[in-house]
Amino acid sequence: MDQQQTKLETHEELFGSANSREIQIKKTKFKQFAITVAGGNGYGDRLDHLSNPEGIFIDNDKSIYIADSLNNRIVKWKLNSNTGEIIAGGNRKENQNNQLNHPINIIFDKENNSFIISDWGNERVIRYFHQNQTSQQIIISNIYCLGLTIDKNGFIYASDWINHEVRRYKQGDGEGELVAGGNDQGNQLNQLNGPTFIFADDDCSLYISDSFNHRVMKWEKDAKEGIVVAGGNDVGDSLKQLNSPSGVIVDHLGQIYVADMKNHRVMRWCKGDEEGEIVVGENGEGSQLNGPREHTSELITLQWTRPQSDGKNPVRGYLVEKKEKETDQCILVNRQPVAGAEYTVAGLVDGKEYEFCVAAVNRASPGEYAKAKGPIQARPPDVASHAVDFSAFTLKEIIVRAGEDLKTTVPFVGSPTPQVTFAKNGDEIKPDGNNQVTVKDGIAELIVPKVKGGDTDLYSCTLKNHLGQETVQMKVIVVDKPDTPE
Repeated sequence: MDQQQTKLETHEELFGSANSREIQIKKTKFKQFAITVAGGNGYGDRLDHLSNPEGIFIDNDKSIYIADSLNNRIVKWKLNSNTGEIIAGGNRKENQNNQLNHPINIIFDKENNSFIISDWGNERVIRYFHQNQTSQQIIISNIYCLGLTIDKNGFIYASDWINHEVRRYKQGDGEGELVAGGNDQGNQLNQLNGPTFIFADDDCSLYISDSFNHRVMKWEKDAKEGIVVAGGNDVGDSLKQLNSPSGVIVDHLGQIYVADMKNHRVMRWCKGDEEGEIVVGENGEGSQLNGPREHTSELITLQWTRPQSDGKNPVRGYLVEKKEKETDQCILVNRQPVAGAEYTVAGLVDGKEYEFCVAAVNRASPGEYAKAKGPIQARPPDVASHAVDFSAFTLKEIIVRAGEDLKTTVPFVGSPTPQVTFAKNGDEIKPDGNNQVTVKDGIAELIVPKVKGGDTDLYSCTLKNHLGQETVQMKVIVVDKPDTPE
């Protein structure tokens, strides 16, 4: 047997023929227990938190870039990291080019080495250069865009939620070319109704999650109407149906994967199939005790998801238990079941860690207790560092006479107390025998004794804690004393 034949048989042994390969892939099962790779520490804006994450992008190093929408930022989580890194936004919800307002999606443009971000709250799509944060560009304006994708030729596609259409954009073109929908809101093959996420394959065909029509459409290049490739059989939870589909991707074999949002599952459709199959989430919506919604030094507010099924025995309420970490004594904190899916546990001790669990109660008895992930500490709310009484648009001027002391104060909020760094023209001013830096009671102060004309410059103060940092600038002008009158 020659070497070429050996290689052929080895290939068939591993992969099989085309038909057997298709059958094998259809039978592939995904594990139903996922691994958390980002977030998972409850709602919040710390660097180990996410708040309503939306679109993601994964680079070649398996780092995940996440549109952390309610935190108004894009965060990067490296593989096996416990915290994220802010790469865009995160500096208040505004509309400057370096700020974001409810970002929804993110893709990467390899040709221009830049991120493309759907900045929903600011009704725009921006190009963001991570290495050069002063060169951000608004590339599409006046658009409520949920879906972004880029094809092999570098064309950018954006879904327009309000106008029920998808347009294709080349660099420098802010108007774009209509490629799908645009024929008013509707459910005909040439219409869309609330398009969300989109995907472009190697043939430049476009796959669109047509949310309110509960279907996924395929629009081939230059087509005047689309083809239903998943769902499209009214709203529902059968294998032929979808309920408000969102994320969509297509693999190299043409198999379509859809995030079936309101059915809490991921579906896969193979070409020609009349129904899909559940690949993730076959157990439906989960029931679990989530992280704290808020905390102070004396109370913690818990939230949980309701059970997916009550077994035809309606839930009458929920019981919550607590115990201090390193102890075995569980204490029931609400004698009467609470009707909602939220409860505030009061009377806690500042600095102590507590473990919580919750159980649903029906006519029979309380069910199995669900535990929160890890202990929760009673402590003041975390607050990002922020300077008070400083404007992002007006440079503060400080005038001081030569020979006198320069006293610069920066009021701030931040918990925990931020690290404070003063600088002159970018060079850090370190406390020494002359210069003094103090941080106390929400005020950072710099004292430079007996300034001279050469001390006229641009000064800055940087406030930094684990939630992020802010830098404010001040222009210091040293003026000479007037001559003694004669």
